Amino acid sequence: MATYKMSKKTVSEKLPSLIKKYGARKAARTIVNAQVFAVSGMGLDSLPDTAEICNMVDEIEGIIESEISSNVIDEVLEILSQIDTNFVEELVFS
Repeated sequence: MATYKMSKKTVSEKLPSLIKKYGARKAARTIVNAQVFAVSGMGLDSLPDTAEICNMVDEIEGIIESEISSNVIDEVLEILSQIDTNFVEELVFS
């Protein structure tokens, strides 16, 4: 399966509406879930609970809440880029 990288356009279009609708925590979880699904066809609920996933959601939530950086989308994309097929396989098969 090819590695999928969420585009800056996709994240910049979806993230503000997710934040407005759900708040920072659920928006962060939703965007991480979308990346996991894009690379694996599975959602977060199909994966074992791991500190790695929780840390990514926490980090994105912190970025969203701080709003200090003008590069929020770039920072979120950097975190999401860590989620690829190898990452998901390690979670599932470890």
